[in-house]
Amino acid sequence: MRARLPWLPASIALLFSAIASAQPAPPPHAPAPAPAPTRPSAPAPAPSPSPGPSPSPPTPAASSQLPVFNAEPAPAPTPPPPANPPGYYVEQVPPAPGQPPVYEPPPPGGIYEPPPPPPPPIPKHTAPRNALWLGARVGWFFPFGSAYAAGTPDPYSGVIYLHSVPWTDFVHSGPALELDAGVRLARNYNIFGVWERAFLTSGSSNLYGNPSGGDSDYFALGLRATSDADRIGVLTELSLGYRQARARYEGGDQVEMTGGILEGRIGVGVDFRLSPLFSIAPIVAVGVGSFDRVQYVLDKGGSVDLIKGYDTAGSHGWVSVGVGGSVDLFGAQ
Repeated sequence: MRARLPWLPASIALLFSAIASAQPAPPPHAPAPAPAPTRPSAPAPAPSPSPGPSPSPPTPAASSQLPVFNAEPAPAPTPPPPANPPGYYVEQVPPAPGQPPVYEPPPPGGIYEPPPPPPPPIPKHTAPRNALWLGARVGWFFPFGSAYAAGTPDPYSGVIYLHSVPWTDFVHSGPALELDAGVRLARNYNIFGVWERAFLTSGSSNLYGNPSGGDSDYFALGLRATSDADRIGVLTELSLGYRQARARYEGGDQVEMTGGILEGRIGVGVDFRLSPLFSIAPIVAVGVGSFDRVQYVLDKGGSVDLIKGYDTAGSHGWVSVGVGGSVDLFGAQ
């Protein structure tokens, strides 16, 4: 039969208390370690009311209730992106892989879209775009060059020598009047017909009698252009046509110079626009040509060709200085 030992549990408890008090104490100035978060544990079993045998080693269920020191905190939830303020446009920047979207903040003061620029003003023209064009010009006419060339053969060599018969032997300079009629095209251009009459003074030769003046007519088609038809522009003019001239003598005889086909004239001037209907233009013109036929016409009838035998046509020219005015009728802008 076994004797009971009632003092044995008390002795074991005293032994464990002595071992725990023998552990080294922490340094006096060392900060106390922060308590580690622990998981909630199940309630410990209630102690036995009566003394019994020594406690058994901890079971696996009890070891699962020990504190966990390396647990990581759960990530905080990502807040939703803020809503755009009213009246702003916020551009969203594409996020990096695995990152939340990033929104650029609006500029200070908001976004102001300037209004589009106003359209350029429509230019106002003074001159019409298309119109019936009528013009007149007065000036002074200066002839020069040859009426024809007289040929004289050399009796020894047979060479024919030509010498000029000046136009001024028959007529000299005088006033001129010109009438033009045509259309204005594209505001800066004119196509028109020309009639010019020059009232010439007497020539310097008395070979065919006493001169008493003369005249000349020029019929042509012309093209006119101005750099600025609305205000002040440089004017250029070109015409091609036909010229004839006459020299009169006392007693009614005269010398007629004809056959000047494709006589040309070019002029340069300045065009001044005074109103939508009226403009003026001083102009200087130079022309060249030739007379293929020169006749001495008798007052009582009959004529004699002055270009004969070894004679030939010569080249003549003229300069006219004048000022003209024009009107635009039935114009359209």
